Amino acid sequence: SYIYDYNKSSVKRQITNGRPTYSYSVTINPVEYVKFLKSFASAIGVTQLDQVDPSQYKDSAPLSFTFEIDVWSGQLTKVIYAGSDRTEIISGYGARNQIAEPDNSIGIEELQSKLQQIQ
Repeated sequence: SYIYDYNKSSVKRQITNGRPTYSYSVTINPVEYVKFLKSFASAIGVTQLDQVDPSQYKDSAPLSFTFEIDVWSGQLTKVIYAGSDRTEIISGYGARNQIAEPDNSIGIEELQSKLQQIQ
């Protein structure tokens, strides 16, 4: 069984915002996906999925998406949810984000002291 599948012959290459992209129509098998999630959760010590039974999803339709990948960077740039008007655009992946420290910051000790005073 597979977690996901796509048809190689249906991959499209196009130009999006001046950059070459590939579009892949992908389907995800719900039972296999839930099995994977359970296995991954177990491997990292998360127990919330322990009681989930993947066979409960055997009658669920496969999930369908279109993934758009930037050819030059190899990064996912868009996810289109089939059967829905939902589209997620991913931009700035890997971009450096400069975060300035506030001028009036306090140390962890002072923060803990203030929180204890609230209690």
